[in-house]
Amino acid sequence: MTKVATDRGPLSFDDLLGLLSRAGLVTAEVAQDLFEKQQPQLALLVRQRRHDGSSGPKSGRGGEPNAVSAIELFLSFAVTGANGKVVAEDAVMEAYAEAIGLPYLKLDPLELDADFCASTFSKAFARQHDMLAVAEV
Repeated sequence: MTKVATDRGPLSFDDLLGLLSRAGLVTAEVAQDLFEKQQPQLALLVRQRRHDGSSGPKSGRGGEPNAVSAIELFLSFAVTGANGKVVAEDAVMEAYAEAIGLPYLKLDPLELDADFCASTFSKAFARQHDMLAVAEV
C-alpha cells in the first residue's frame, strides 16, 4: 500500500478516499461521488457540532474547535462496502494505520492497565501530545 504523507498536517479527505480505494474498502466511483459531496456534508457536520455545543476531537495539533476530521467526514456518509455492510470505523482506522506505517491496535478500555498508563507519562504530557501508553517494549 502507498504511504500517506504525514508531514503535510492532517489527512485530507481526498487522501483518505485514495487510501480507502486502494485498500478495497470503496470503489473509485464511490470515492469520486463522496469527493463531490464532501462540502455540503462537512457544512452539515460543523453546524450540528456547533448546535450540540460539542467541539469534538481536535483536527491535529491546535485544530479548530469545530473542525471535522477526514475520517469523521467519511464515516458520516455511512458508505456501504462491497460486502453490503456499512464500512466500519475499525476498517477505516486499520487501513489508515497501514498507510502511515503503524500497527493497528484496537483498544478495549476495560483491559487497559491504568497503573501502567498513568505511570508512563504525566497526564499533562499525554494530553498535550495525544498519547496513551498501551504496552512496554
